[in-house]
Amino acid sequence: MRNTDIVVVGGGLAGSTATAMLGRAGFDVVLVDPHAVYPPDLRCEKLDAGQVAILRRTGLAELVLPAATFDGECWVARFGRVVEKRPGDQHGILYDTLVNTVRATIPKGTTFICGKVQAIANSPDLQLVTLASGDSISARLVIIANGLNSGLRQTLGMTRVDVSKCHSITLAFDLTPVGRASFDFRALTYYPERAADRLAYLTLFPIGPAMHGNLMVYRDIGDPWLRDMREQPLPALLSVMPRLGKCIGRAQVAGPVKIRPADLYVTQGFLQPGIVLVGDAFATSCPAAGTGADKVLTDVERLCNVHVPLWMASEGMGTRKLASFYSDPVKIACDHRSFKAAFSLRSISTDEGLPWRANRWARFLVRLAAGTARKTLAHRPRLGATRAEPQKSATAAAGTHDDLTLAVVSDADGLGALGPNWNRLVLAAKRPSPFLLHEWVTAWWRHFGAGATLAVVTATRGSTMVGVAPMFIRRHRGLRVCRLLGGHESALGDFLVERDDDGSIARALLDRVSRLPFDYLDVFGAPSGGVLSRLAAQGDLTVLPRVDAPVLRMPNGWAAVYDARISSKKRNLHRRRLRQLATLGVVGWTTARTPDEVAAELEHAFEIHALRWQGRPDGSTFGLAERHNFHRDAARALAAQGAARILTLRLDGRPVAFHYWFVMGKTMYVHRLAFDPELARFSPGQVTLLQAIADASSEGVRRVEFLGGNERYKVELADSFEPLHEVVGLPSGLMARVAIRAVVFAIALRLRLKQNERIHHVYMEGLSSARRAMGRIAVTLRNASARHRG
Repeated sequence: MRNTDIVVVGGGLAGSTATAMLGRAGFDVVLVDPHAVYPPDLRCEKLDAGQVAILRRTGLAELVLPAATFDGECWVARFGRVVEKRPGDQHGILYDTLVNTVRATIPKGTTFICGKVQAIANSPDLQLVTLASGDSISARLVIIANGLNSGLRQTLGMTRVDVSKCHSITLAFDLTPVGRASFDFRALTYYPERAADRLAYLTLFPIGPAMHGNLMVYRDIGDPWLRDMREQPLPALLSVMPRLGKCIGRAQVAGPVKIRPADLYVTQGFLQPGIVLVGDAFATSCPAAGTGADKVLTDVERLCNVHVPLWMASEGMGTRKLASFYSDPVKIACDHRSFKAAFSLRSISTDEGLPWRANRWARFLVRLAAGTARKTLAHRPRLGATRAEPQKSATAAAGTHDDLTLAVVSDADGLGALGPNWNRLVLAAKRPSPFLLHEWVTAWWRHFGAGATLAVVTATRGSTMVGVAPMFIRRHRGLRVCRLLGGHESALGDFLVERDDDGSIARALLDRVSRLPFDYLDVFGAPSGGVLSRLAAQGDLTVLPRVDAPVLRMPNGWAAVYDARISSKKRNLHRRRLRQLATLGVVGWTTARTPDEVAAELEHAFEIHALRWQGRPDGSTFGLAERHNFHRDAARALAAQGAARILTLRLDGRPVAFHYWFVMGKTMYVHRLAFDPELARFSPGQVTLLQAIADASSEGVRRVEFLGGNERYKVELADSFEPLHEVVGLPSGLMARVAIRAVVFAIALRLRLKQNERIHHVYMEGLSSARRAMGRIAVTLRNASARHRG
């Protein structure tokens, strides 16, 4: 008999995602599904922006989205007329491709069994899973994610209650243009012309090179029109959307038409010890409403990020413990939205009553107005083309915005005067950043502001500063680029606004920033759900994923997380590494907190960092000698605020590893860490990291922001990802638009190359000798230049 922590029954989107998340979190998981490779299936075929945001919280988005096709722009049409061309935010991907891509992210140590579960004997302590092959598995928890297959649930006394039989029907097909290479649109949503046709909408979107179509209808499964769609699809389609041809031109349906009816049902009797239901196993949703992926991903994200780690941290798996998942407010809200949307869309699409007809016309007119406004703004000359240079006074009046007064601070003295109010706004942020503290950005400006224009926009209400856009402008490749103070040093970089801002302060800041004298805006490190990310949906901005940013939550302290999340085997390994280090000398730890202590340990950190990254690509500026003075000033300033820590591991008094972090509130922000590579086999970096988190936890820290990529040591500790983004936009001319497209392309290419293991290995290891040689040449040239200037 096999023993494990968790058995996942069903390997569709819900089951595969749960297995990947839990496996990456360090749990021993067994996935059971009858398909070694998931077969074609008509289900979710695209992800919208909200679903991608949930996918990012699973930590899998950056691994899954490259397999999808981003549309970029969607035309909205009705009555044969395109009423709006809006920015697209959908990723097209066939369901089997989505599932198999998610499966590819499951850690190699996770067990997959190709088979069926025949029975489950559950209890508050241990669950016995019997396979059709006769084999058995014992586990603490069973996650049932087998979708529409209700047979297993019936053996457990769970019953299916139908809410709406054949609530909607989805038809899927590929459409190809006739007489031309491609369609005029990237994606198209076409709304029905008559309620009597009982249609929700037709959506056309790219999946790879194909233009894929989903037609959502409300008809009986025996309707003759469905037969016509199978046999003569294009004439049947045009019979219910006669003016569609004006939008798509000459076209033909390629390949078969797939048809899938959807029943709405809920499962009763689900609350049982040792078993939890997710996705369609718990309740179904209407594909026409587009909430299916929301429901599945929300279920899995909440279960695996929030509830399972807490359940596994204590004995037993009784119903009182499992009820916390079903009563999760995020899950409940998502389920409610899904159920409401299913019936609301059906009524809007098919009801003939006067209120519903008025609703349909109102929607059409709103879309028409939005499209007209978007077209007008797109053709209006941008203010940036005629913007005046900012005044050089400390605060140049910039006018008012309702009850706000906006000003531009453009010299160092004016920046220095903003300190107290500035830091109050930093602490009010959803994810406050130590790299936006006034002490950090002013130090950065002193050291790197030469040749740039300071352009900090402030918003005040009365005598209180309620918002700051900490910007500067510097020429890059011939164009003036507006960035956040701190540049690439400003992780979690964002606009700063009052905590209770309803969006008006943020919009006013963006409006004033847009009138600064630059060619385009480029902000690195913007957090998910931050001010800039929210503004992107309302302005000429594009949000690009850049950094995974793992996050560790430890509500009950580090000791509880360490015992629950790290296997006994790993804990023994950590203790063994410390014992091995102790054989080389006396092991000692020092934690620097005061300005003088931090300054002293920072010098050791520079030396260790140089050893660790010699000949290897280092994405930070920490190791650059010309940046050391900035880091010295910033470290002292933040230490004076009680925010800086450096933990150093010593052997016989010799520093061999360090961990440099900041503390704000109850959050630890990992900045830099490194170790002497001669001791790599003893994992000094790993044990120093664990000791640093333990030290931070003893101070009351309950959250760790790693602020970096998906390195293994971070992923093993983290329980979620909250990515950082690059925000680009507000172009003032053709060259600026070309530059933005180049940035978008470069970031996409970088992401794809990074995911190629062979290229990554060559970059990291194969070119080390060349990088060392180039480094020596660069040092020689800098020294020669310094002597010449002297």
